[in-house]
Amino acid sequence: MVDIFSALKNGQGAVSIFNVSKNVSRNQLAAQLQTDFQNKVQNAETQVQDRLNAKMAIVDRKGKAFSDLTKNLREALDVLQNSRKRVESIERRLDSMMLDVNRAQKSFDDPDTDFQAEGYARAFDSGFRSIDLAISETRVSPNLLNNSTYPMEYPTNSNGGYSSFFGVDLSANYSLEEAGGEVWKLESSGSSIRRYDADGNETNVVASFVSGLTLNSIDASDNVSFSVGSDASSSTTYNATIKRAGIGIMHAWAYDDLATDSGRARALEDLSSAKSIAQLEVTRYEVVETSLKFYLEKAKNEIDGINQEKVNLQRELMTELYDKRQKLQQQFQATQSNLAQAFLVRSNYASLIPSGSMGDFFNLLT
Repeated sequence: MVDIFSALKNGQGAVSIFNVSKNVSRNQLAAQLQTDFQNKVQNAETQVQDRLNAKMAIVDRKGKAFSDLTKNLREALDVLQNSRKRVESIERRLDSMMLDVNRAQKSFDDPDTDFQAEGYARAFDSGFRSIDLAISETRVSPNLLNNSTYPMEYPTNSNGGYSSFFGVDLSANYSLEEAGGEVWKLESSGSSIRRYDADGNETNVVASFVSGLTLNSIDASDNVSFSVGSDASSSTTYNATIKRAGIGIMHAWAYDDLATDSGRARALEDLSSAKSIAQLEVTRYEVVETSLKFYLEKAKNEIDGINQEKVNLQRELMTELYDKRQKLQQQFQATQSNLAQAFLVRSNYASLIPSGSMGDFFNLLT
């Protein structure tokens, strides 16, 4: 294919119609000129697009690293915030249980009130069960409120750095261990406690918190004596040591069903300790939450910068392409002008030189 941009120029850069074959029409030359122009524009676009794609690929790889970082940080933040809100709900439940104890004390102290401890004890046990529900019912993983073994891991940068946050067991759980190896464990229903033999086998001895379980004594080391049975004549007495887990509170039976001053005092003391644990946990969560938000904001800023870098790259290369198109357009227009001038010169020669004796020369020109 003839390159018209060069074919219409002689060594001095001036148009020479003699460089063009005599059987090439003006329309053919114009069509060839247009084709050459379009090919040059297309080549320029291809070169610019290839460079843009190569540079974009590098930026996109960097952007993906920060996109993954942002995703992982948001997931960790979701786990942390969900867990913190559940700890705060436990704190509110502890406040409600303390209120039950104080109401029982107020009723006990009021000489005009027929004090009945049972209603306050049942409300207290309801609060106990609600704490376990707040801990166990969650959509996030890991469940930071009932284990201190498996941490939540979260990234700290796009290069693979990470940190770990360990939860604390906040469950309301306990067992009773007898000297002979027998153990009393809470039933899943939350309304009773069952005795297991020394080999860990389940027995049919079950004590309900509503009736049939009476605390006889308790000392500072949590050694207890308690009776199981519907009445004093048919009840059986057991001795054991309380093994507390989680936040260390127990059902109302362990506090004399809130019927005595000493029982209510022990309940308030345990609830106060449990609340302090919950408050400390909320503070820990808030500190890590602040760190996660910092890392997330930093990652988002990096992504914003990368997006701006992509915009700048596109603008830079599009500007370059525009300049090349303009230059090619100017060359195209100049060549079109030269072509028109060349055919005008040939037309003038045709009108000045008569056919006949100089016909061969004219034919060379035409």
